Amino acid sequence: MFGRSSHSRAVPATVPVPSHTLHRVLMVEDDVDFAADMRAILNGTVLLSRVNGSAEAAAELLRGSFDLLWLDLDLPPLFAESGTLEGLAFLGHVRRRYGRGLPVLVVSGRLTPNLTARLKRLGAIGILPKPPDPARLRALLSSLPRTGGASAYGSSGTG
Repeated sequence: MFGRSSHSRAVPATVPVPSHTLHRVLMVEDDVDFAADMRAILNGTVLLSRVNGSAEAAAELLRGSFDLLWLDLDLPPLFAESGTLEGLAFLGHVRRRYGRGLPVLVVSGRLTPNLTARLKRLGAIGILPKPPDPARLRALLSSLPRTGGASAYGSSGTG
């Protein structure tokens, strides 16, 4: 029987989602405050790991398995030649190294029509202005397929 009893407990308004069912997102973002804001907005929606720049992201991609790479474009230089946005250069590196198996979301305050076109050619699945609309961001993240981790995006390419 499913009725009230003197021993009934309050039922939470939302049921917590087990962490093993959440998408794993690697955020490459050097703005600590922005990253903290996004973590708060997405709390309970994704497992978010944040790194400051391309070098750390490259190492994390080799070590971990992620369902999405969240990429800022304005990062400290490592892969970029003079006059090129580091995030754009890093996305090129990711595509050469892993192919198009790893979904990439670009969130940037420096978007232009030409840059957006280049990002699409490099296979970005989402391109959002900074700061992104929380509802649009959640919708994009909830539509992600599971990549299955590192084996899904592999290690093909020249590195």
